Amino acid sequence: MIITSKHFIIGAITLILALKVIFNNDAEEDTAKTAAPPAVEVIDWSLQKERELTATQRRISRLEELEERQKERSVAAKDLSFYRQRILNSRHAEWTVILEKYWAEYEQLLEIAKQSHAGVTDCTICGGDTYLNFCIFCAESSNGICATCLGDGLRFGHELCPTCRGNGKCFMGTSGELHRMICPFCADGSINVDQPAPSQVPIMR
Repeated sequence: MIITSKHFIIGAITLILALKVIFNNDAEEDTAKTAAPPAVEVIDWSLQKERELTATQRRISRLEELEERQKERSVAAKDLSFYRQRILNSRHAEWTVILEKYWAEYEQLLEIAKQSHAGVTDCTICGGDTYLNFCIFCAESSNGICATCLGDGLRFGHELCPTCRGNGKCFMGTSGELHRMICPFCADGSINVDQPAPSQVPIMR
């Protein structure tokens, strides 16, 4: 076979076409790679929104409970003085017994105070502790329970007890195992000549 210039031309054209096809394919692949958008991760916020909604509902419920509790306290506060005075009045006989029992000792202490330079002496009735070793205002003697609600903290089944403000405890006695009332004869454990005599009826201290 004799190779002529015609064969060279055909071969050159064929080579050019082949190279063109190769370069076009590479260009298309590069273009496709460049044009392809990056994969975007879609975040599911539904669970987070559900949690936030639940937390919000809980906060609303809590605020509503606090508001209702505050209303109950306000209602109870209006009747507090009346109910407490009623308890005090109901213990008038026991109060009188205490005064009669310790009155002679009180008068002796008052004389000692008058003779002192400062006009003050320690109260031996309460041992200088400010409190007697009992409380006559509890539901039962010195049990620390509110005499109005008997420890429930409620009246009429759902309203806060106005006497104890809902805690179920005696408002005149101390907390702890031994429930004690304030000594009616002294002030902070001392008999003072300038201090008025004990009230003949139970009073708030």
